Amino acid sequence: MADQLFSVTIPDGTIAFMERTVGKASTRQAMYQAVKRTTAAAKRQIMKAVTADVNINAKYVTRAIRSTVLGGSKDGGEAPEGVVRISGKSIPLVAFHPTYDKAHGITVIMVKSKGPLILRHAFFANTRNMKMFDLVVDAGYSEGEAKDASFDGGHKGVFTRKKAEGTGSSGRRVTKAGYYARLPIQEEKGPNLATIIGPEKLTATGENVMAGLRETLRTNLQSQLDRFLNQKKGAGVQLPEGNSNGG
Repeated sequence: MADQLFSVTIPDGTIAFMERTVGKASTRQAMYQAVKRTTAAAKRQIMKAVTADVNINAKYVTRAIRSTVLGGSKDGGEAPEGVVRISGKSIPLVAFHPTYDKAHGITVIMVKSKGPLILRHAFFANTRNMKMFDLVVDAGYSEGEAKDASFDGGHKGVFTRKKAEGTGSSGRRVTKAGYYARLPIQEEKGPNLATIIGPEKLTATGENVMAGLRETLRTNLQSQLDRFLNQKKGAGVQLPEGNSNGG
């Protein structure tokens, strides 16, 4: 599930002006390209603002913040609408540049201005080689030694095991720290990106981007108009002022 941050649309007046100037078919193509570029630019600005505050690998921001063009195509159809959404999915802790040391375990800093999250008994592992990890632990090595083994391919993540209950009389081997050695391993995840950023910061970021979105859309529409009229930038037919919109 994803929440919509904002949308990019073109007013009817602008559409009518362009249809009179370059025809309906060219207008549909021009609108699609202009909305697509404007929406992508808005996404980049949101991502830049997020990574300035959140200690996160950029690829996870790209996955969480999506831009798409709805209700139109470059070949025709209805007027397009560009939409930027932010995912509600939890983000794996490995996305936040976690570090490990023997004294503290895994340390994660999600927001640069806030304190760290410390998981003393967590470890790095690769999902493709979880069976290999279990075999290394069962061979008598500590989890700390096992996590330092080379794991190629698959998805690297931050994992923990279930805490043992009682004294381990069930016959399962229990580590010195009190964890079952062979119980299922679960990947640790943080909140979704919107929660990490916070509603106030997210709203402010969206408003800052929206403030310049109208001019960005107008510039992209004018560029398309120039292309179809085969005219130089700043010369010839110009879009009327105020005929662009981001909402």
